[in-house]
Amino acid sequence: MAITKLDISCIWGGTLAGILLRNESALTRKIGDTMTKIIGIHGWLDNLNSLLPLAKQLVDRNPNYEIYLYDRAGHGFSSHIPKGFDYSQAHNLQDIRTIIQIQGSRIDKSLEFHKKPARNFELNLTFEKAVELTRVTREGITDEAARLLTERSIRLDTKNKIQFTRDEALKIPSLIPFTAEMSKNAIEHMKASILFIGATNPQWPRAGQTLDYLKEKNPNFETMFIDGPHHFHMTHVQEVTERIEQYFNKYIPRSSTSIPTDS
Repeated sequence: MAITKLDISCIWGGTLAGILLRNESALTRKIGDTMTKIIGIHGWLDNLNSLLPLAKQLVDRNPNYEIYLYDRAGHGFSSHIPKGFDYSQAHNLQDIRTIIQIQGSRIDKSLEFHKKPARNFELNLTFEKAVELTRVTREGITDEAARLLTERSIRLDTKNKIQFTRDEALKIPSLIPFTAEMSKNAIEHMKASILFIGATNPQWPRAGQTLDYLKEKNPNFETMFIDGPHHFHMTHVQEVTERIEQYFNKYIPRSSTSIPTDS
């Protein structure tokens, strides 16, 4: 498997830190070969490593998959947004749009990485303490998954002290509302097929009304529930991989994934 560091510059001045995963066989593909480009978006206060085990298995099993994982703004090794800005849904969508535009064209592998130092939250923080904090705040997560998440949650500062990388402003409620009516309006205009995989006993309340409305309005909306923790995509990788493959094989025509390749 080939894993390439690929950071993306955003219009707000920061950089999204990411990696591109490809099967070794894809590196020698011929002109006209089809590739399915996938973008993995992690959850709140996590980082791209939460999706890494799943992405690796998908790419290993599917040579035509090309998966881009990135740390969302304020998370992992990505830049924090400027003071006075808001970690809103609109901001997240703006970043996703930038990624899609770049992934759909020739990728400039020399994108500059924006190294903005994060604040130091605990002078005596150790890696093991950070792992324990990750474990206790994520119910049901395994030791291996906790360590994987922690790898992109901390950095050494100029004084060789460990610090958390995420922006504390992520915990501030968004000033830009996303109401139930806005959600319904968005669902009514969705044409794409959607697969929702959730935990049987979620750590946080599930948006039941939204799921019910999706079932009502989208004939290609499918659900699957796994008997596991919130981070089941890290603890039940095999099960999630197989369900995603079934979904892709059903809804993604091979002809729609053809991307022009430069000779």
